[in-house]
Amino acid sequence: MNSKSVLFVTITLLLSSAVFCFPCFNDTANILDDMPFHLGRIRSIAANLQAGNILPTIYGDAVNNYGYAAALFYPDLWLYIPAILVWSGLELIRAYQIFLLLVTLATSFTMYYATNRMMQNLHIFQNYQQHQGHFLNMEQSVSLLATIFYLAFPYRLINIYLRGALGEILAFIFLPLVFCGLTEIFYSNKRRWQMLTVGMVGLFYSHIISSFMVSIFIALIVAFNLRSAWQLKSALMKAGIFTALLGAAFLLPLIEQMQSNQFYYNTENPFGSLSEQALAVISTPDPSMLIAINITVLALFYFLYNWLKIKSWDPGIALLIFSTIYLTLMTSNLFPWFILQQVPFIKYIQFPWRIFLFVSYFASLLCALASMYYLSKMRAFWYLIFGAMIITAGISLTAILIQLSSVHAKPVNYTPPAISVGRGEYLPAKVKFAEIIKQKAVPTTLVGEVTADSYSRSGNIAEFVFSNASSKLSLEFPIIYYKGYIAYLNEETLPVTESKNGLIQLSINATTSGRLIVRYEHTVVQIIAYIITLITALSMIFISLKSNSCNDFNKKSGV
Repeated sequence: MNSKSVLFVTITLLLSSAVFCFPCFNDTANILDDMPFHLGRIRSIAANLQAGNILPTIYGDAVNNYGYAAALFYPDLWLYIPAILVWSGLELIRAYQIFLLLVTLATSFTMYYATNRMMQNLHIFQNYQQHQGHFLNMEQSVSLLATIFYLAFPYRLINIYLRGALGEILAFIFLPLVFCGLTEIFYSNKRRWQMLTVGMVGLFYSHIISSFMVSIFIALIVAFNLRSAWQLKSALMKAGIFTALLGAAFLLPLIEQMQSNQFYYNTENPFGSLSEQALAVISTPDPSMLIAINITVLALFYFLYNWLKIKSWDPGIALLIFSTIYLTLMTSNLFPWFILQQVPFIKYIQFPWRIFLFVSYFASLLCALASMYYLSKMRAFWYLIFGAMIITAGISLTAILIQLSSVHAKPVNYTPPAISVGRGEYLPAKVKFAEIIKQKAVPTTLVGEVTADSYSRSGNIAEFVFSNASSKLSLEFPIIYYKGYIAYLNEETLPVTESKNGLIQLSINATTSGRLIVRYEHTVVQIIAYIITLITALSMIFISLKSNSCNDFNKKSGV
């Protein structure tokens, strides 16, 4: 790649990212849907950093200062970037806007890099020629077009400007790396597994549901290519093992909390069924008809795919077209979700239209390939014009989305309410959310009597000084119960239990006065998980540096 093409690609990616984020330079932001929840997460991380708590895990100021353990269920690694900006004195909205710009830039560069590398692995254009006026080769041209399509894709822009779905916005960065990583294993001679690991770990720390869906997709790819996968089992196993080890810092604490209690997502089903959440294409779909439609579509594609192979045509494009169309169908009620939602864990997808994440990626590749089929025969001028048209369409859609949500505009000094917890799916099942948001956050007596001398709460630490206590005393603290809370009475540990309201309950015997401290401390499982991830990350860095130094030595030695 010569300096001229590097400069052109870099400028194009920077300009494209900037124009798709032009609302981020405004003095207002449209706050709706999931955005208050994510803004609350950023604010809570910043508050914990201010208090010296680097790994908060509990957002102490959330839910009317009752505390919310969203970080134990929803990864927040990347949110430390805007949180640090807030901690340094920037307004919350402005930090969020800068973060969106950085995310869009990262998305553009990973999409271009991954697509370019994937095209080289697949050797799609080895027999193609393009007009001599082009200064980018075919792989570079398709990669750049695919990136512009990807940035301008409606679902990504809707996630940014209507839904505020920050986790899924982040997932757009790493999805191209995952599919590039698969081609590195299945189609590259070197069978490199590192790219797949980086993509999956990035997804894992961005949006757990997206990483779950991608894992299912990878499992299906392996199942349909079982013979090849078995021959490549070493690379696939390395990718899986290192992904699990690098993700242990989040995965193990998540499992620990899930097993420790019942939560809203277990009992309340706050999102409804997958069938209910699918996009309504027809009003009352007949189950038998849905099954017949899907079997017919799958059968037609199977015969088409094999027919193309017999004709010695490249069936890859047909596979890409079918995947895009069928995944789009899966977002709607034309797909028999009433069957699939019976499978354990599938319900955690929550919304079938999350599959548009895959559609966005596949459709961008498909549009780029189809466009390049014609543009490769034309002068570079038409390539530039077409790219400008895509960007213009994306800008127009962004303007429409901004206008649709303009009634929710807030100034840059906006702060979300303390009760912003989304659907509250990570609240313990016993918590009565409607009641605690109205209550004053002070300890209450369940058994006995006591005089409250003082009560204070700072971050994840609460302090209660009392006197004139009954010989048998039971207190309920205004702190939502999660595994990891520890209590100290006059510097002696005290058992922490969950009250019938899902809050922290402490029982005190034969102590008339004292100083109670309740604080959240990292569990043994969490500490072990952090150590596993840290050691794995350092090991991978060391192996990578050693490998690069060996390669450099071999090149200098002429080996």
